[in-house]
Amino acid sequence: MNNVLSGLERDIVVSYLCDGEIPFTLVPSQPAEKIYSLTTGNSGIKVLSQGIFLFSDSFVLPVNLVGTSVEIRFYFRKLGLSFTNSVYRTKAGALAIAIPKEILRLPDAIASVESPFTCRLFLGEAFSGECLDCGQKEGFPLFVPQTWHLLSENPSRELEKLMEKFCKAVPVEVPDSLKNLMCRTGKGILSVQGKLLDDNPFPSDSCITTETIKENSEIQKDVSSLASGFYFVTGGSSSVTGKTYWIKDIIDHQYLSELFPVFTIAMFLSGNEVSTSLQDRFANLQVLYVSSSEIVLAAESGNFQLQKEVEYSILLQVPMGSLRRTITLVCSVDEIYQKDNKTCALCRLSSVKAEDQRFLYESLNGTRYT
Repeated sequence: MNNVLSGLERDIVVSYLCDGEIPFTLVPSQPAEKIYSLTTGNSGIKVLSQGIFLFSDSFVLPVNLVGTSVEIRFYFRKLGLSFTNSVYRTKAGALAIAIPKEILRLPDAIASVESPFTCRLFLGEAFSGECLDCGQKEGFPLFVPQTWHLLSENPSRELEKLMEKFCKAVPVEVPDSLKNLMCRTGKGILSVQGKLLDDNPFPSDSCITTETIKENSEIQKDVSSLASGFYFVTGGSSSVTGKTYWIKDIIDHQYLSELFPVFTIAMFLSGNEVSTSLQDRFANLQVLYVSSSEIVLAAESGNFQLQKEVEYSILLQVPMGSLRRTITLVCSVDEIYQKDNKTCALCRLSSVKAEDQRFLYESLNGTRYT
């Protein structure tokens, strides 16, 4: 069978991409770059009838992809398809990828469901002893540094309580111009005595800076009215009715970065409790968050086996398109959070090889590791 679609088949597929909300995977040519799981019709992504993927929201893809080659994979009537082309910038400033004349059928080995993220934790030293398989928790996508994007637009009262308890985040009103800016960009605002920072202090592009608002005197005036602290809107860059929250007590930027994984913990613990038929049954661990320095493990019920001040060996397998990257490292529990029968452990990573640290850092932040 010819692996290239005919001209008529290509036209049908392009029409299909234009009409619906179609999940697709964008794989940069550089192996260490982040792999993006996206959907047409969401987050400013659409397919034009001329056969062009258009990304009008500047937050979805990093600008350093402009001029580089990427592969887009998707399914049409259960048939795996792909094409490769370069990312370019339109005159209006949006990023775009033209669908070439040749759309390829994926080989069966690749067309099957992509290899999932897996995590295996060993209770003994040096990858010995009892082994626990930890799956990725549904609803908690990995490699999202702006974890407030994962929060529902209108958090429950229980979630609000935990956000305040764990992260010192409280609801607050801000001028509409600032809320709209945060909704549009998906970024937060770090105010220091009514002023923004000249440079983004975080590894990922997560903070609005003076450069963003230098041409807007109205927003500059509204920023000057803000009390010091970090502001963010729930729901991410697609937020319409999201709420604004404020973290007041900021020690430094590193402290603030370390709070971001804790939002996933508040989300998990505020969800509905899952019952278990066997009392004190060993907990099934799930992964909520991964970075080059942290991993969040959680259990919905049962006897939580991890303890503070104990080192555990971990084997990660991270999807890279149809492949998986294997990473070995060590973790230790920094903090344990509990509510009802649910438990979360915020763990610090160590013994990470330099190339793996770079891969995890770049996968999370979408920027080069230096």
